[in-house]
Amino acid sequence: QGVFGFINQHRVTLVLEYTHDSPRDRGAKWKALDFKCLPGSTDRLPCVISPYHSRLDWETWIRTTASFEQLYTQKAPPQEYFNRFPAFLHSLVVRLLHGDTDAASLV
Repeated sequence: QGVFGFINQHRVTLVLEYTHDSPRDRGAKWKALDFKCLPGSTDRLPCVISPYHSRLDWETWIRTTASFEQLYTQKAPPQEYFNRFPAFLHSLVVRLLHGDTDAASLV
């Protein structure tokens, strides 16, 4: 069964997106804000920092994988995902929106 005692049936991944266009514009171009070491865009090389790991990426994966998978299998509405959004990620997003360069260096 592995180190965590279970294997996920579905891979539910958190994706943060941003735009410089008006979010109300239907033609707005949104871009994914990739975490450095979580699987993300297929046009970039994977992160290798062995034997270590990115603390932010690890925490994001651990805190969202199981709870988001449960919501997915229950066919929960989008609001439920927002309700389970971890507080530390909320803080990160707020800091990014305020132009915090230290926070931006983490992603």
